[in-house]
Amino acid sequence: MSSKTYSLKEMAQIVGIPASTAAYYRDQHPHFFEKIATGGRHPRYSDESLEALRLVAQMVTTTESHQEIDEALSIHFTRLIEVDLTTTVQQQQHNNSNFPSIISPAEALSIVAQSMQLMSDQKIEIEALRSEVKELRELIKSSQSINDHEEYSGSDRAQENPPKKRGFCRMFGKG
Repeated sequence: MSSKTYSLKEMAQIVGIPASTAAYYRDQHPHFFEKIATGGRHPRYSDESLEALRLVAQMVTTTESHQEIDEALSIHFTRLIEVDLTTTVQQQQHNNSNFPSIISPAEALSIVAQSMQLMSDQKIEIEALRSEVKELRELIKSSQSINDHEEYSGSDRAQENPPKKRGFCRMFGKG
């Protein structure tokens, strides 16, 4: 990660949108805008946050839905999840009276390694699911275009061969 940070106003100027619009986009997709603590009054944002804002601004101009923008951000950027560790530990201690308050460094490393392996496995599975979703979307689009083509060619045939008149109309020339 780069050491360059930006204020929301600076990011808005770089992207070419009003600061209020940038704030709106940040509020709509808060998990993709990493706040970096600098000790100042206003939050600063990373390069990744700038790129996320740029992507949102671009996608909004193509009238994409909030959900589609969120999906695109999920594909391109890391989603931030805040966890309150003190509350989590207190809940675990309350739920399990045998919870050890101190663990050895080796045990901690083992737990971290297991967690990292689980996250790696999940990441692989997520990538596989994303590619499967992409393939299914392409399949849906291609089947829709085939159906549209069949409907169009079917309407041409209907115009070339109008339905034959029935008995009374044929005999008396009516209708």
